[in-house]
Amino acid sequence: AGPIGEETNPLNVGVNLGGGINAVSGGDIYLFGPAANVFTIQSALADGDIGLDASGESTIDDQLRANGAVKLRAGGRQVITETGTVSSLRRKRSSPL
Repeated sequence: AGPIGEETNPLNVGVNLGGGINAVSGGDIYLFGPAANVFTIQSALADGDIGLDASGESTIDDQLRANGAVKLRAGGRQVITETGTVSSLRRKRSSPL
């Protein structure tokens, strides 16, 4: 699968109380949680970068894993539950000689 959203144009998402977002991408994942919506990520797995931007509170409830960078931003609290994990496999780039 290709990317979900773009860094300059993230996909607007929200869920009902008790719900959550699951996203898997062979590229990047960029999501935006607008105001007055619950923004709970149950899992997000990307071969590229992950960018999550919430207008209010944001909750990571399970696995968040990227082969690239992970960028989290919340207008309220940023909660990582006891079952939540955030990991990035991004490696430093070598400088050309």
